[in-house]
Amino acid sequence: MPRVSTVILRRACRTLPPTRRAVEKPPTYVMRSAGGTPKVVCDGCGQLTGWSSDGKRVLTNHLSGWVTLLDVPTGRTTKLLARPGHWVCCGRFSPDDRWAKFLDGTEFRSYVAPVRSGGVVGGKEWIDVLEGEAGPWSPDGTLVYGSSFRDGYRCIWAQRLNPATKRPEGAPFAVFHFHNARPSIANQTELGMSIGRDQLVFNMGERTGNIWMAEWKAR
Repeated sequence: MPRVSTVILRRACRTLPPTRRAVEKPPTYVMRSAGGTPKVVCDGCGQLTGWSSDGKRVLTNHLSGWVTLLDVPTGRTTKLLARPGHWVCCGRFSPDDRWAKFLDGTEFRSYVAPVRSGGVVGGKEWIDVLEGEAGPWSPDGTLVYGSSFRDGYRCIWAQRLNPATKRPEGAPFAVFHFHNARPSIANQTELGMSIGRDQLVFNMGERTGNIWMAEWKAR
């Protein structure tokens, strides 16, 4: 089976199966969880990472290393967040859809920037919010979550933001520590985090090992 990327909306789930064809710009499909025929919404727009609350816009990881804004009804794409020589990815809309949280993978830092449909949001408007990988927003948009090695281990941290400007208020604080070599969010290749009203859901890996002793018998 092909790999499937699934994004959960407030009202529905949309499943996005990549094509099997080996082409330079693989098409991206959208299909409602209730069923129906998959619809091609764009060609070569990359991995879809964050839907708007009305399901009409989505942020994508473009194959060239920038964040694109995709208008689903029209299929129009706009380069939104980019920095020369940097890999920018993992965009997520704020609850009011006016801001995006994303990761500069080259620096391994998370930023917040306003969402506009007119073109690229310049680096001067990027707000540095957290060291480490971008994660979800709190339901009220005043907290951002992410993973960071700031204490020597990969743990989940959060940063409070000003409700209006989205600038950091105070220092980041730990949400959950993983100071263990066996079960940890560091023991897997792709961390995912989702948040509800009072719960944070994430994946983690468990690393184990065994020592064996064999007896050599000559034949």
